[in-house]
Amino acid sequence: MYCVARKRGEKGALQALGYGDNADIKIENAYTTPENAKMGGRVQVSFELVNQANKTVAIMVDLAIHFIKVIGKANPSVFELKLLN
Repeated sequence: MYCVARKRGEKGALQALGYGDNADIKIENAYTTPENAKMGGRVQVSFELVNQANKTVAIMVDLAIHFIKVIGKANPSVFELKLLN
């Protein structure tokens, strides 16, 4: 139950897992290569997270990739990247 709700970013599920507070995090130096992926190809994603707060915070880093289905509709898949405490 929490897995699906967590992947949707539902506040209650995140709070139950200890990630409910708003973190003052800034994303820097974000890029993807190549910009346009080919079917079956590889994509590299890179970024830096910078804590802007004066305290240590726990964060959960997920990546949502929107795949285009045959009918042309985008459908997101969420991948857990890292849990930082």
